[in-house]
Amino acid sequence: MGLLFPRWTNFKDLLMAAAGIPKFTIKHKKLKSWISDAVLSLVRRKRKFYRMAKRSGNSKYQSKYKSLCNIVRRLTQKDRNNYLEHISSNLHIDQKPFWQWLKNLRSDHNYHSRSTLLWQSFEISCRQG
Repeated sequence: MGLLFPRWTNFKDLLMAAAGIPKFTIKHKKLKSWISDAVLSLVRRKRKFYRMAKRSGNSKYQSKYKSLCNIVRRLTQKDRNNYLEHISSNLHIDQKPFWQWLKNLRSDHNYHSRSTLLWQSFEISCRQG
């Protein structure tokens, strides 16, 4: 039993090298820092109802999917606004979260189309704070 594992790994490595199969790991997409666990569970439910509505074509599943879309959108916006308010209220204490948010914003693919809207929302939250 003790010799089985090293032999298996040697066999597997030889097979992978002979077949030319590359070794790599799949990286998971990094989630936005403001998304809560409750929203993530609702996203999973939303995907489930989307699949059910697509398979069956039942209007009950489609209406549930649409309502979950609205709820997820509203809660995501609420979480993002709370996160921005938290950053703006602690800006004089710790600036690092602000600069991380800005770096992530600039690395986003839709940066140019959404940047003015996000900057306006951040300015508004700074003025209110």
